[in-house]
Amino acid sequence: MTLWLVRHGVTAHNAGTPGAERIRGWSPVGLAPEGRAMATRVGEALKAHPPAVIFTSDLPRARETADLVAEALGGDVPVVPLAELRTWHVGSLSGQTLAAAKPALDRLQHTRPDEAAPRGGESYHDFFDRWGRLQAELRALGQTHDVLAVVHGRHLWALPAHLAGRGSAGVPTSGGPAPGDVLAVDEQRKRLVPVHRSGVTQNAS
Repeated sequence: MTLWLVRHGVTAHNAGTPGAERIRGWSPVGLAPEGRAMATRVGEALKAHPPAVIFTSDLPRARETADLVAEALGGDVPVVPLAELRTWHVGSLSGQTLAAAKPALDRLQHTRPDEAAPRGGESYHDFFDRWGRLQAELRALGQTHDVLAVVHGRHLWALPAHLAGRGSAGVPTSGGPAPGDVLAVDEQRKRLVPVHRSGVTQNAS
């Protein structure tokens, strides 16, 4: 049995549009056409060994990814949206360019992780702990069922620390895996193993 995680597809907020990369956070942006095609390819890649259930963040870009994966798998796999699977709530930093927001994100994550993000956001530690509880539940379920979770980049950046039983120090604020990549949790080695690569350039969650 396996727990797979897929990073949602690229979004309409950035992909194929002019301008700098922007922080999505909890903003209700959907998938770009490329992101929808990416999600369909994920489903096709998992057809030989489909999951019993798909859990997903309830944010539109993740939910749409999950629905398209399920459709590509034949429409019989249930999709379960979870608000607890949302990415880090970065408050008013959402919508800012990555270049403009990165200094504040770095400070909030690495220097002041117990400080809430501005204007209603959550602290990085609150996100890290929220994800820590849920990833443990998903991993336990993955011991008896094939499970797919559609997540955001920040989940994948933080998961190696959880697998190793470490705190949040050193977790990156950007980078890969790329949107549309699928990874499996190797419980014996406590690491993520690539299963399917989307082939797109990495970008922020």
